[in-house]
Parts: sequence; structure tokens; C-alpha cells
Amino acid sequence: MFAGRTLEIVAGFSLAFGIFPRWCAAALFAFLVPATFVSHSFWLAAGTSQFQGQLINFYKNLAIWGGLVFIAEPRISLRYRLQIEYGLTPPPH
Repeated sequence: MFAGRTLEIVAGFSLAFGIFPRWCAAALFAFLVPATFVSHSFWLAAGTSQFQGQLINFYKNLAIWGGLVFIAEPRISLRYRLQIEYGLTPPPH
């Protein structure tokens, strides 16, 4: 549990400050997928009062997956589109 929390904190701050964003997004994605299925198994809570909360949190994590994949995948970035489709390069950071 300590390793998971450490990963979330370090990779989250690194992602927020733009330090190795693709690696951090990939690491968070690799952690979040199994954590979602273990922690928010709404299918086991069917018919109970916890079902709605588990379902909402499962879909929240699913949305986070999409954001992390968007960051981690270089071919859908703005820089890639400018370079490939228009032959342009954005200004350096």
C-alpha cells in the first residue's frame, strides 16, 4: 500500500509539473487499472446500498484512464499532429 501511495504522489506531482509526463502517465495507468477493479467492483455490490457509489467511482477511474492514455500516447499529441499532418513544428518550451 505504501508503494502505491508513493507512486501516486510522485508520479502525480511529476505529471503536474511536466517532468517525464508520458512515463508518469503510463505508470499511473498501470497502477490504476488493477486498483480500479479491486477497489470499485460494483458488480459485487449489486442490490446493495453501495452499488451506486462503486459504480460512480468505477466510471470516474475509467475517465482518468482516458486522460492518462491521452497523455502517454505520443501519436495523439498536438506536436505529433502538427509535425505529421502539416509539416509544422511548435516553438520549443
